[in-house]
Amino acid sequence: MPSIIIPCYNEEKNIQQTVQELQQLKKQIKNLEIIVVDDGSQDKTTEKAEKTNADKIVTYTPNKGKGHAMRKGVENAEKEKIVFTDADQHQIEKIPLFLKKLQPNTIVIGKRNYSLMPWPRRINNALAKLAVYLATGKAVKDPTCGIRAINKKDFQELELKENGFEVESEINLKSIKKGMNLKYIPIDIHYPDKSFEFNELNWSQSTGLALYLAKSVIKSWTGKEI
Repeated sequence: MPSIIIPCYNEEKNIQQTVQELQQLKKQIKNLEIIVVDDGSQDKTTEKAEKTNADKIVTYTPNKGKGHAMRKGVENAEKEKIVFTDADQHQIEKIPLFLKKLQPNTIVIGKRNYSLMPWPRRINNALAKLAVYLATGKAVKDPTCGIRAINKKDFQELELKENGFEVESEINLKSIKKGMNLKYIPIDIHYPDKSFEFNELNWSQSTGLALYLAKSVIKSWTGKEI
């Protein structure tokens, strides 16, 4: 049975509805565990989460980044199958499909409609695609998608280090090098503003992602850290 982990930061507008909607899955999936990880929010995210029937709410300060929140969620998960989802985009109707495809040594990644993504996200996605290919010779169809499933044991064996939004690219690179199978589920994400939207990946985070990807490519080519 799975643990659904929701890493979040300043999501007071979304977290309550998200958890309530995810609760509907308990009608289909027995012993489902819902874990909210509040990554040092400065708003009322935790207060809103506490008004839901989330099984666990993990909180800490200060904000440490999405990668750290994901690892804290896994540390607190009691189930072997893990599904990560965002507080504002959760695709509850597709989660059973993620679980159906999930096997040992496998990661299942959501594949978004590229044409519906705002241009800042397209840029980040394109950079991540290119870097993963240059570093491994393998293609990842949607390398920055936050909706993904993995077994707890496989996640822990990746020994992830990145704390920020670079974590998804780190997962992609390490899972490929580990020989894991990558599978995909098409998902329908609709963003409110296609022209410009940087609430989740701001300029600083995008720069951090680009630097991480560049370092990863150079390391794969030279075998040296920079």
